[in-house]
Amino acid sequence: MTDPAVHTVAAVLGGAPVDAGPGWHRPFGLPAGDALWGRGSDDARPLAAVGRHLVARWVTLAGLRLAPPAGHRLGAVHRVPARRLGGRLGWARTVVRSGAVAELLAPGERRRPLDEILEEAGATPAHRRLRVLSAGVVMLDVVVAGSPARLRVAVGEAATGLERAQAVLRSLADLRSPLIPVPLGAGRLDDLAWTVESCVPGHRPGALDTRLLDDASAFLAGLVTSGGPRRRLADDLAGLDQLRGLATLAAEVDGVLDDLPTVVRHGDLWTGNLLTDRGRLTGVVDWDGACQAAPAGTDLLHLVATEHRLRSRCSLGEVWRAEPWTWPAYADAPYWRLLDCRPTPRQRWAIGVAWWAAQAAGDVARAPHLLDDPGWRADNVDAVTAHLAGAR
Repeated sequence: MTDPAVHTVAAVLGGAPVDAGPGWHRPFGLPAGDALWGRGSDDARPLAAVGRHLVARWVTLAGLRLAPPAGHRLGAVHRVPARRLGGRLGWARTVVRSGAVAELLAPGERRRPLDEILEEAGATPAHRRLRVLSAGVVMLDVVVAGSPARLRVAVGEAATGLERAQAVLRSLADLRSPLIPVPLGAGRLDDLAWTVESCVPGHRPGALDTRLLDDASAFLAGLVTSGGPRRRLADDLAGLDQLRGLATLAAEVDGVLDDLPTVVRHGDLWTGNLLTDRGRLTGVVDWDGACQAAPAGTDLLHLVATEHRLRSRCSLGEVWRAEPWTWPAYADAPYWRLLDCRPTPRQRWAIGVAWWAAQAAGDVARAPHLLDDPGWRADNVDAVTAHLAGAR
């Protein structure tokens, strides 16, 4: 099966996807026409093995530059970033685990799907390199009407999420918040969906400190909404076959959450999706997992819990079992005062369950192969459900 990142880039650029395999082997016997060769990030493999494969990738790419396959030339090499890791030298581990997709171009000029999308969007590429955000979604820096912007293209099932995120951004336009990208356009090309949004200033922070947590609390408190039915826990559990037996728990949790305010949920709020300048929050980006109406507190919990995961390098299931909804950084955050809401311990527990279900379902939607990984499933699903069953 072709690596999802390679398949995504091939769908956007046109051409045959060719998987480099975990050993980053040189491609042989390429089909006629353009090909996309490479592999996604190695988030789960041991670091020593990943290091060896990084060297193999570098050597193979260097060989492709010097002596490309017969009838082809090496074009742009597109980035597939790994999930950012924390701790000492976390940036280095993240770079080592990243992937790449290289264009192997046959002679002649061809009109690619991306070219048609750029023309329809009225956008000019700022450079040639795509960035693979997740399975099914790529991003390109572009210029629209003389201003920098971001073009996102999604293929297959990811297209629905991209369109949902665009709808959420449009609904937030009335806030006129300088922290939120402004949607500039959207459209469809066969099974590809595309959106263009403005760029917000700033750079990604190194860590979550008290001032940034306060700024994020103020931002999140402004996302209260009354639009549309609230997303239920059962909606997230439905994406995981192993959790179908939790229907009774879902109804119980939803009943507890009904007394909390309903808010727009970003869905993946962590420091990697925050932008700052001189320590102050200047932007919130990557709304692909957004939800129009969700229970208050899940985004804040994700921000606090993910910061702990980055530092400790623990799994979703491990941090959930540590009950981050009881931590002072979460329970005493100014977010609750700004919402004029003081959740009970039972409500905070229900928020924790809703957060876990949304994150587990989102992880599987972005990387379906996780359900075939016994280690991931045991730690992030089975251990949590066993804990829930024992606590009831």
